[in-house]
Amino acid sequence: MMDDCPQIIGGSGFIGTSLSKQYLNNNQKFLVIDKNLPSNSEFNFIKVDITDKRHFIKKRNQGPIINLAAEHRDDVTPKSLYYSTNVEGAKNVCDYATLNQCKKIIFTSSVAVYGIENTDVSESHATKPFNDYGKSKLAAEEIYINWQKAKPLERTLILIRPTVVFGEGNRGNVYNLFNFIMNGKFMMIGNGQNVKSIAYVENIAKFIRTCADEEPGVYTYNYVDKPDMTMKELVNTVNMLKRKKNKIRNIPFLIALSIGKFFDLVSYILPKKPIITSIRVKKFCANSQFNTSIDDKKFSRDYSLQEAIKRTISYDFKDKYTS
Repeated sequence: MMDDCPQIIGGSGFIGTSLSKQYLNNNQKFLVIDKNLPSNSEFNFIKVDITDKRHFIKKRNQGPIINLAAEHRDDVTPKSLYYSTNVEGAKNVCDYATLNQCKKIIFTSSVAVYGIENTDVSESHATKPFNDYGKSKLAAEEIYINWQKAKPLERTLILIRPTVVFGEGNRGNVYNLFNFIMNGKFMMIGNGQNVKSIAYVENIAKFIRTCADEEPGVYTYNYVDKPDMTMKELVNTVNMLKRKKNKIRNIPFLIALSIGKFFDLVSYILPKKPIITSIRVKKFCANSQFNTSIDDKKFSRDYSLQEAIKRTISYDFKDKYTS
């Protein structure tokens, strides 16, 4: 039987799991569509790979589609995986939406579509992706926009461009930063005055849920939790949550970049992908400051950044956290 509950593609991932738990806690029906099993057996789940068109394109559900599935690491090889998942996957989602007469798609894109060095960037800012991840996300946006334009008075498209998202249990770049700080191995690259916009997973999951109420049209939102912090402020905030504080040492940018380029060269023979790469050094030292129009919607976040950082540290580093 056809239904109209939200369909979370990539619902077994980091943001998807948080979003699914919020639906579950609010006694709302939802469907998880993912190639991986969800961590919670209470989720209504269908195992499907977004890149497998033959299996994915079937009549299932008329409800709004929330596409969180993506290749998003900055060291994915081969690079064609960005395009098979993010771009071809977008085509499959649109075909699925058309087949099932779904009227609403929410797509989590990325602020990577703007480029690497950004200050006070709003949704109207020109796009200039610098890597294959950003390029594939921008190409996917165009596919979704064309889907909406085919029936503009009936279809709703919400493009959400999150900045880097962190939270309990995630093992991305922010976790790596926190881990180095909490274990006393962190060295500041440069002077730490570059500004970073970040986002907490529980807040963005709540925002995605609120987007289900949008009327037909195309809406683009950057997602960021304010106020922004300099890298130095972020590091000091985490360091103050430790039982044993450490003096933060500095390393010049050019030396760190040289180390990153060395690991770029030897990464092909290493058994594990290195944490330090040249692109990560550049991203660490870049300004990544974004503005958002979501506050015009009077969206209310459940957690401040300070609370979010504290919740994450207390969960992931219980043995080193000062309660």
